[in-house]
Amino acid sequence: MRWLRAIAAVAAIALPVAFAPAAVAAPNCTGTVLNTNGSFETPNKGAAVNWYSEPAANVPGWTTSSTAFEIWANSFNGVVPYQGTQLNEMNWNAADTLTTTAFTVQPRAELRVYWAHRGRSTTETANLQINTAGGATLLNYGDFSTATGAWVLRNATTVMGTSATSVVLRFQAITPGSIGNLFDSVEACQTYITLTKTLFSKVDSNADGRDSAGDTLTYQFAISNPAGNDRSLSAVQVVDDRIGTVTAATYRVSGDTTANNQLDPGETWIVRVPYTVTLANMDAGSVTNTAYAQGNTGANIIRSPDAVLTTPLTRVPGISLAKTAWRGGVQLFPGTRVAVGDAIEFRFQVTNTGNTTVNGIAVAETAFNGNGPAPVPTLVSGSTTLTPGQSAQYAGSYTVTQRDIDTRQ
Repeated sequence: MRWLRAIAAVAAIALPVAFAPAAVAAPNCTGTVLNTNGSFETPNKGAAVNWYSEPAANVPGWTTSSTAFEIWANSFNGVVPYQGTQLNEMNWNAADTLTTTAFTVQPRAELRVYWAHRGRSTTETANLQINTAGGATLLNYGDFSTATGAWVLRNATTVMGTSATSVVLRFQAITPGSIGNLFDSVEACQTYITLTKTLFSKVDSNADGRDSAGDTLTYQFAISNPAGNDRSLSAVQVVDDRIGTVTAATYRVSGDTTANNQLDPGETWIVRVPYTVTLANMDAGSVTNTAYAQGNTGANIIRSPDAVLTTPLTRVPGISLAKTAWRGGVQLFPGTRVAVGDAIEFRFQVTNTGNTTVNGIAVAETAFNGNGPAPVPTLVSGSTTLTPGQSAQYAGSYTVTQRDIDTRQ
């Protein structure tokens, strides 16, 4: 009952009790703590061994479903805070709910939550829910129960969604009535990974002085585990829709400052990976890559947002045409004598001299000075579509006329 607590508080003040030192537990997050006032140290109620009904508006970082927060200071009822000099008793005379003020998180981050829990005078039960700032529940960790003998440090992890930017933590009492859950040292911290991608170099592999299939593009990836993150990352990989999945350590050129092969908070690894330009890239006139980095926190595999890079390629289309004359399988040259009725085969070789695919190739005589019907070139080998360096053969026949002989055409 609340009036019994008041009597106990007065007695504690009146009797000559030695001041109880503050708890000295270390922070649980190794990275930046994202929420505020997780140990209920503000407002500070001083050195008195007592409990306080503190108006909700006076306690930053939290809201409550009750009209006030119950703050225990300096070993009230013999309970030493888990951390600092104050703690919170939840669900006093009602099934209370404590909710943190929304705090910022990164999309796809692993969120770790720590909290100390203890029963006041019997085993107490509460649960933790992790919600987005808009109130949509991401995860409910269910009920946890703790006896009165000692603090129990609990923890939970979850991976934020692709569009998450803020989050709240909600602790809800399960046991109603005058008996209360004791809470202290609520800490939330995150681990996330970032990736930037640039073109480091371009190598003209066939030394033809222009872009072409077979050239090598080397991409540079800067993979960061930002300072303030909670966890190192192992098994770091780059996943690229053109290159495939590669182990970052295999292609790392710098950044592992601790030489432990883990991407530690504050480190940025520089990773360079080659890619061979394909004919499809040349035909498109560019290479567009989408990549992300991922790593293992020990509890979850987390990934960065996508990094997209487009590398332009210069297309130089071109074809060449070579024409020869043949009679009976023997090539004719200027000055070779022909006779009326000779069948002359004109052969046309078309070669793709450019760096992209050429489609719809056709050969036509545009200036023929023979006196008979002009030859009509038709495809005899190859294709009407040529990739760089490929050739196709066309041929057309012509029969020598008397007039050709007379006019020496």
